[in-house]
Amino acid sequence: MGRLIFGLFAPPLLLLEIAVLRGHPLTAWVLVNTAVFPLILAVSIALHEAGHAIAARLLGLEVPRIELGQGRRLRQWRWGRTTLALNSLPSAGITYLAGTGVRGVRGRLWLTIAAGPLITAALWGAALHGNPSPSVGEGLFPTWAFTRELAVWEVVAFVNGWLLAFNLVPLPALKWLPLGKNDGARLLTVPFAPQRELDAMAVTTAVLEAEDLRGSGDLPGAWRVLEAALSRAPGSWVVRNSLAIVQLQRGELVAARELFLELFAEEPPAPELRWLIRSNLAWADFRIRSDELRGEADTHSAAAHARLPRTPSVLGTRGAVLVWLGRAAEAVPLLERAYAMNSDPLGRALNACCLVLAATSRGRLDAAQLWLARARENHLASELLPEAETAVEALARGAREERVLSTAG
Repeated sequence: MGRLIFGLFAPPLLLLEIAVLRGHPLTAWVLVNTAVFPLILAVSIALHEAGHAIAARLLGLEVPRIELGQGRRLRQWRWGRTTLALNSLPSAGITYLAGTGVRGVRGRLWLTIAAGPLITAALWGAALHGNPSPSVGEGLFPTWAFTRELAVWEVVAFVNGWLLAFNLVPLPALKWLPLGKNDGARLLTVPFAPQRELDAMAVTTAVLEAEDLRGSGDLPGAWRVLEAALSRAPGSWVVRNSLAIVQLQRGELVAARELFLELFAEEPPAPELRWLIRSNLAWADFRIRSDELRGEADTHSAAAHARLPRTPSVLGTRGAVLVWLGRAAEAVPLLERAYAMNSDPLGRALNACCLVLAATSRGRLDAAQLWLARARENHLASELLPEAETAVEALARGAREERVLSTAG
């Protein structure tokens, strides 16, 4: 969590450092503008995602979910046919798109993706027009206003200018993005995307609905939704992956692993999903925890983590596998980061349970009890919770017996 909070305030801290290098005197306005920065960032990201969503609706696409921020889920509600999720740290956003039987879906998708950066560019231009900067350097880094006055418009220009740059420049490997692609990269690839990637949009709504049902503990409901989606899209890679995840949650571990292996042998709808299925396969291996699967779990989880180091599920799986391999010291930072970044209460509970197992393997009762409390706080139906509770009870019992023996001695 500390790393995420530091990342959130890194841009104003950078402005402060440049101001010092430029010799600007520091005033109390620095603190005010630093405090305002997250709010401006949150509003800017929300408007960017609104651009995607409004364009999608106007162009006949569905918007099943909009997620704002990272970290703990603060609130989730329905607005028409869209689920809105608000998370604790305003550092990212994602708009999920779906479409069934829409003609010209490739062009509509391209325009929808372009609408977000257009909103950001409009905000940047409006802020610059209202407060023309005296120089290019001050326009990029408004240190003079930042240190001397309430610099709302300057910060709006700073935030949206850099958001636009990082959002549009199609860098080859954006490891700080969950799936490695920003809007610029997607605008370049959508015109040439394979048809199977576009076809996957037909089941997005069902997959997200099943995810919500899984989170609420309604596994039969999630299974029904996914089976209905599979009947409409036979052989769908995405739906079968979700079915395997439901099987894991139901305790059908071997069947889930077999399905993940089938999917791993097939071509996924999008290249980045190759890494997610490797992570899912490693998670199934961890859940089974058979000695002959250790090497497979290590190989797949390490490869997925190297490719997608900011995806919470991948971080959590790699951490869990490292705990299983007896490398708890390496696992703890990954699991803590996964917990901080994860918005899904069930996912956070699983991360916390793995941290319990890491703490108990190292004999750290206080840490184990802390993470067990957090696991229960996030989701009482986590499939790893009984194992975590048993591990804490065993460690606590051992500590009590040790105290009795030392007292008797």
